[in-house]
Amino acid sequence: TLFLIGCTTPLEPQTVHWHADFKVSIDGNFVDFNKLQYMTTPYVHLSERTHMHDFNPNVLHVHQTGVTLSEFFESIGMEFSENCFDANTGRYCNSPTHKLRLYVNEKPNSQMENYEPKDLDKILIYFDTVEPPQEILNSITSQACIYSLKCAPPEGFVIPNESCSADQPCTVDGK
Repeated sequence: TLFLIGCTTPLEPQTVHWHADFKVSIDGNFVDFNKLQYMTTPYVHLSERTHMHDFNPNVLHVHQTGVTLSEFFESIGMEFSENCFDANTGRYCNSPTHKLRLYVNEKPNSQMENYEPKDLDKILIYFDTVEPPQEILNSITSQACIYSLKCAPPEGFVIPNESCSADQPCTVDGK
């Protein structure tokens, strides 16, 4: 008799349309993601599975299950691992004085680069000598709910018509 223990078949990625608020804090300074090089536009598609757009540096968009934070950061030319965050401003790695941490919905999360963002998550990647103060955790926006159509947008805010999948390039408002 043959027993298969712990053998599973990976699930095929499913199409989703999730949004998560996020920030990266390095020694008390936030990484500025409000730059063209980090944005998917109608003319530049950084990733069909995960990206940012509309020059909103606070919300990451996820279009398939199985997307990890590592994949998101790779898509914008950065690297995030258990021990290091490599941004365009430098490489920040665990040391005797500094530690790289991940917080999801204000709680420490040990999955680090393997974490798969879910709809309405609030994600903080934090590199410093101490735990993040509550004011840093509170600074993460609540804008993901606007894109997920689960809260009202501010007056004058227009939610773009976004269409993406792994098989179809992203379009925003049909472009």
